[in-house]
Amino acid sequence: MEKLSGKVALITGGSRGIGLAISHALAGEGAALILVGRNRNALARAIKALPGPAEACAGDVRRPADVRGIFQQVRRRRRRLDILVNNAGVFTYKPFANCSAYTASKFGALGFTRVLRKELRALGIRVTAVLPGVADTAMLRAFGNDTPRSKVLQPEDVARTVLEAILQPGRATVEEIAILPSSGAL
Repeated sequence: MEKLSGKVALITGGSRGIGLAISHALAGEGAALILVGRNRNALARAIKALPGPAEACAGDVRRPADVRGIFQQVRRRRRRLDILVNNAGVFTYKPFANCSAYTASKFGALGFTRVLRKELRALGIRVTAVLPGVADTAMLRAFGNDTPRSKVLQPEDVARTVLEAILQPGRATVEEIAILPSSGAL
């Protein structure tokens, strides 16, 4: 039996990398998906590859107007949203500790997630922060890291972990997950 049958899930950054792997995991459990991304062609390819019902919603989550538009489309098309996977990310590799801006943004996102969890708990909304270590994605390859794939997480590793958190019974909340390569920090 599909454990997410009848549920609607929106995945930002859902057309590639970890987001696409999460999309496959949720679709495999019967969720109806809405994939969000900036690249319409990548979204179309992702939709075709998924094993269940999925829709594309092009937009850039860095733009408030796009975010409003995405949720207006969700209301119009589905009238509900059961699962939100806030996965989209960008990476800039520039001097001043090279990863400093990316690292600072991750700390900010974690703080925001913790506050959301407290504010939304009374409404029965569970919020989980997923903190993956180095993963074999385009983001890793973009800055020329030649670490062997066997030494880093695969997107499917993270997706499996996210799915397990979602499938917890309503009485349980997985607040934070740190999933790292077994070989340690790279």
